[in-house]
Order: sequence, then structure tokens, then C-alpha cells
Amino acid sequence: MEKIIVGAGRKKVMAINDLLIQYKHVDNKPGILIGIGDTRDNKRLAQLFRDAGFAFFSAINKEIVTSRQKILGEGITIGLGTILTCNISVGNHVIINIGCTISHDCFIGNHVNISPGCHLAGRVVIEDDVFVGIGASFIPKVKVGKESIIAAGACVTKDVPAGTMVAGVHAVIKKQLL
Repeated sequence: MEKIIVGAGRKKVMAINDLLIQYKHVDNKPGILIGIGDTRDNKRLAQLFRDAGFAFFSAINKEIVTSRQKILGEGITIGLGTILTCNISVGNHVIINIGCTISHDCFIGNHVNISPGCHLAGRVVIEDDVFVGIGASFIPKVKVGKESIIAAGACVTKDVPAGTMVAGVHAVIKKQLL
């Protein structure tokens, strides 16, 4: 399968509209990987390409032992130096950036972006459409509600309600987003 990466950088492989036009009437479309950290753009583009009949591929660092995981969705990126222990569920179109540690029995929803250097202890739940800033940490058994933002360097020690932004050590609500 031919593969195309859709990114937000200056060196796009191909403009999105050009890609859609070029492959509109092609049955064997290339696989797509969306490399955009903004969760809303990630979700919008995934739906756009799905509706146009494209399939998705994943870019998982070769050091990750995929057989030890519970579920690994489609169109995910797991970066260099990331450690996933066991029994972890990762949804569709998730970016887990470089140098993260995800401990046992964690659940990560769809369209989640986990920035470099984040650490999730066991049994952490991160629902859909969440952005996690660089270097954030999570103690065991906390839950982050959908469409939330975890600020860079935050230490999450209690559940985060859906649609909120938290920051600090210990993370506190700074803003309602919904």
C-alpha cells in the first residue's frame, strides 16, 4: 500500500485538496497518517479522509511490543523512546510523542495528543479529544474527561472533568472549555 503523511509542517507531501482530487476515482487509495497535534484538526481530517474512502496506517516505533497491548487503534503514532508496558488501549488517530511512559492498564481514547516526556502511571483513563502538554504526569487511577487540556508540566493527582483546562503541581482547573 502506498502511504502518505498529512502534516501541518511547511513540507507537506501533498496539499489535502490535491490529494482528495487526485484519488477521488481511484479504488486502491493510499494509506494516510495524520500527523497534526491539534485534536480538532486531527478529528476533522480523519473524518474527511474516511468519508473519501481512504484507509489509515500507523507509525509505531519498532521498540514497542505491540503483542503486549490490549488494543492499538488505526492511524496512531508512537514516538521514539516511548515505553508502553502492558494491557494498554490506544484509540484511533492518537499521537504519543517521544519519551513518554505509559504504565499498565491505561486507556487512551480517540484523537488524543500526548506531548513529549509525559508519564502515565497505571490505570489512567484519558477520554477522547484530549491534549496533554509536554512533561505532564499522572498518578494512578485518574480520569481525564473528553475535550480537556492538560497544561505542560502539570501533575494530575485527581480526576479532570470533561472540557476543562488544568495546570500546575498539583493540577487545578484554570478554565472551562465547554
